[in-house]
Amino acid sequence: MISNTGSVVQDEEKSDRIDESLEFCADIYRYYKRSDKGFDPESIVKDYTDTPPKKKKQEEELNKTQIIYIPDYEIERRKDIATFLKKALIIFLLIFTVTLVCRTFFIQETLVEGSSMMPTLSDDDRLMLIKPPVCGSFKRYDIVVFTKKDGELYVKRIIGLPGERLLIKEGHVYINGELLYDDPLFDDTMKYSGAAANEITLKDNEYFVLGDNRNNSYDSRFDDVGLVDITKIEGKVFLRIYPFKNLGTIE
Repeated sequence: MISNTGSVVQDEEKSDRIDESLEFCADIYRYYKRSDKGFDPESIVKDYTDTPPKKKKQEEELNKTQIIYIPDYEIERRKDIATFLKKALIIFLLIFTVTLVCRTFFIQETLVEGSSMMPTLSDDDRLMLIKPPVCGSFKRYDIVVFTKKDGELYVKRIIGLPGERLLIKEGHVYINGELLYDDPLFDDTMKYSGAAANEITLKDNEYFVLGDNRNNSYDSRFDDVGLVDITKIEGKVFLRIYPFKNLGTIE
């Protein structure tokens, strides 16, 4: 019996070589069709042998998908930075919100203009005041900021309280017929009594105010200012924030 096994194997090997040759030619054709090189057989064989088109394509794909290794300590550092930034943002937003709410409902900043409150306050002093009703009721000698009839803000000291009778006589203040001895500016004798030259009775919602610079102050003694309605009081002064050398509470 004659065996055909060897012949069949040889035929398969020839077929494989033919397929490889055809694939080789197809690769060369596709490669040089995409390139701007001229047709040079030696160059074709050299280029294909050194770096076949398929291999080049594989290398390009590999370069695109290269994995960048980041050390664990770098990952932790970036996480710490991100956490810090988040906390800082939350704190900033919290401070901003609290400040906004306080400035809207509780406190207010104002500027002193002029010398009517000297020596307690000076021109260009920056003050913080507590708004009603947070500041509570107003007491005698409180320094308040109020809106004058023309809308301008004034800073003065409360002298007369609602329901009291007030008189300025011989340069001093009388409350309900009695000399106001504990006036912090008692020694500054007033030369002008104005509207208080005759006894005034304050209504339940009115205050009589004077500037600490008693002889150079535009206050309740003048009709253009007059008695201050409680609804016109913006707040009670409690702190001087500028100039920094005079930073502190106000009495």
